Amino acid sequence: MSGILTQAVIALSILLVIWYVAGSWLNRRRALNLLRWVREGVQKLGGRATMRWLGRTSGFQVSVKGPKRPFKKIEMMVLLEPREVLLLWLFNRLRGRRDMMSFKADLRTRPKAELEIVPRKGRITKKILKAVEEGTWAKGKLEDTDLIVILKDGEVAPLVEKLTPLLRECAPHVLRLSLRKQSPHLLANLSLPGLEGMEAEAVFTLLEQVIRASQLS
Repeated sequence: MSGILTQAVIALSILLVIWYVAGSWLNRRRALNLLRWVREGVQKLGGRATMRWLGRTSGFQVSVKGPKRPFKKIEMMVLLEPREVLLLWLFNRLRGRRDMMSFKADLRTRPKAELEIVPRKGRITKKILKAVEEGTWAKGKLEDTDLIVILKDGEVAPLVEKLTPLLRECAPHVLRLSLRKQSPHLLANLSLPGLEGMEAEAVFTLLEQVIRASQLS
């Protein structure tokens, strides 16, 4: 019995080592592909961009100083699944966590409207709804999507009408889209699998359109 147990432990150890090596290689390759995708979009934003790696296989961060309007400063962080650690990868998969991008920006003009756009059953939705329930926030739903819009001190129906055609295509990728008067003015957390089917420039342009639609509501 002890011999079988020893062999099982050795086999598991070998499996974990092989998984780690393969997962690290896959994440590095994935990171390079996503970096190329992001760079193509960043070039259209203007300004000066710098990049740094987050660990060896965790992802990367891109900072843009002096971009074109309406942005003043941008920070993007791409976070990858921990594919090299089998148990942690499985745990995150069960929780629905995938590769994601966090897009944070300060605007040249402070937003007039404050809003949250989140999936109806997203992990952060309950927390946001609880945080805003004491204020004067109105809630609406984007048609043909699973997204809800929460707007502070305003009529939500006209905003929903403007945002629905803008966000319908990429709605499944929106984890959170927040516009606030305090820094960072814009926060967009986006799930990456499948989103790369769009050009990064189109994604960034979409965020600009959401900002403008929100301020004109």
